[in-house]
Amino acid sequence: MTAPKIIVATDFSECSDHALKAGEEFRRITQGTLEVVHVAAVPLDLEWMTTEANAAPLPRTYHEEMMKDLKKHLDHQVRRCEVKAETQLISGLNHKDLVAYVKKSRADLLIVGHKGAGAVRHLMGSFTTKLVATN
Repeated sequence: MTAPKIIVATDFSECSDHALKAGEEFRRITQGTLEVVHVAAVPLDLEWMTTEANAAPLPRTYHEEMMKDLKKHLDHQVRRCEVKAETQLISGLNHKDLVAYVKKSRADLLIVGHKGAGAVRHLMGSFTTKLVATN
């Protein structure tokens, strides 16, 4: 049996910290590999965005700078949670982008955290609910 490839999705929340630690424990037990992934909700066309009303569009480097900052934040979360993992940012808008990445990477297991936000969402956050409902 080959060692499993495990992906943990994070939104940098406390629930994600718990998911990372669970992923690390599973990686350690199975001798698998672990990758921590964040879906960066980035508009595809930044031209329409401005820093204030009637101002010039955001600079073209905005996306690059945002991705660099997110990568630093992602790496920091992995270190803080004492997880042995690679990190990956995905530019996307929703749970479908995460599913496509997981399928493309041929992962054996996806771990996500959850947050309560209402009646059904009390058990799973909206991102997680959508992820489970569509797959």
